[in-house]
Amino acid sequence: MFFVALIAANRTGARHPLIYAVLGVGLWLAFLRSGIHATVAGVLLATTIPARDRAGAESPMLRFEHALVPWNKNVIMPVFALANAGVVLGAGAARALADPISLGVICGLVLGKPVGIVLLSWLATRTRIAVMLDGIRWRQIVGVGMLAGIGFTMSLFVANLAFTNAHPLELAKVGILAASVVSGLAGVTVLLRRAKVIA
Repeated sequence: MFFVALIAANRTGARHPLIYAVLGVGLWLAFLRSGIHATVAGVLLATTIPARDRAGAESPMLRFEHALVPWNKNVIMPVFALANAGVVLGAGAARALADPISLGVICGLVLGKPVGIVLLSWLATRTRIAVMLDGIRWRQIVGVGMLAGIGFTMSLFVANLAFTNAHPLELAKVGILAASVVSGLAGVTVLLRRAKVIA
């Protein structure tokens, strides 16, 4: 019902953010009570909020985005990270890193992220879908791709959805932590080398 109301609001040209905020809360509560993960409500809500600017008026989507950025950056993300990070590092940490679950997470973040970003960037430039900006080199794309392997809030969120048992979840968290350290160091190293070449 709430989703239908959101679609109707969009189709009739309603642009006041409060309309989408109130209906969005209703949609979220409905999903929460239904047993379906409430993040699905956020995805559906986002598809109904008008994203096009009108003459002299910013779109409701951009107004929401600008209003939520400080809350997301300073409150929501840190609280989420602290609530979900709980990784206990002890004598079994080395064994945990060798577990297939941890290795899979590490490979996905350390290798999968940069390979995917660089490959799709290359395909986009080759097919003329996008062009490389002036001053940007492939080494920088590789460095940024490596930094993208820093998995924290979203990786923890996915791990919590994927693993319901405590032990596999802990292994995944160890993999996320290790991959974040490796990706961060590798990305910074590549980008700093590029900066030295420019200097």
